[in-house]
Amino acid sequence: ESSSEHPSNQDRFGYFSSLKN
Repeated sequence: ESSSEHPSNQDRFGYFSSLKN
């Protein structure tokens, strides 16, 4: 994954984290 396509990897991480909770 390149930061160019994903400017906020942390944002995506939080999203998946939300699904888990």
